[in-house]
Amino acid sequence: MENKQILIPKIIDQMRTLCSEQKPFSDVMHYLVDSVPQNQNNSITLLQYVREAFLLSLNEASPICGWKPDGSGEISDDRLNELITSAIHDNEPKWTSSFL
Repeated sequence: MENKQILIPKIIDQMRTLCSEQKPFSDVMHYLVDSVPQNQNNSITLLQYVREAFLLSLNEASPICGWKPDGSGEISDDRLNELITSAIHDNEPKWTSSFL
């Protein structure tokens, strides 16, 4: 059975807004970490939010599992931006149409 959290639409909308404003993806992730309820703040839930917000495949979104907001992860903010930003922009017509 899949362990899927109930996602908060307001958080997804703000994530999309930040990307629409050309904010770095790492800024979106810091917003997400600060916004998700503490008891749901884990890699799986963050992955679910990113996939839902930007309609990414598991493979496209998976680099966030190596990222930590305090910089202790194996993937830095800059590297995270490099790994995910193009996939988000490639899907932008899809997620912006569901956002409007």
